[in-house]
Amino acid sequence: MNKQHAIFELPGQSADFDKVISDESNDVTNINFSSATVEGAVKHFALVVWHDFEYGEHTP
Repeated sequence: MNKQHAIFELPGQSADFDKVISDESNDVTNINFSSATVEGAVKHFALVVWHDFEYGEHTP
C-alpha cells in the first residue's frame, strides 16, 4: 500500500480527477476543494489523498 496525493485544477483536469476517485484499487481517504483568485480569474482546485493498493509507487 502506498499513500498518494494530487492537486487537480478543475474543470481542466476533471478527467484525471475522475480517474483517481473511481479507480477501485484506490482507497480515497480525503478530498478537499478550494478556490483562489489568480490574475483576476477564479480557479478551482481539488486535493485528493488516497492509498494505492495496485501499483505502489507511481504518480497519476
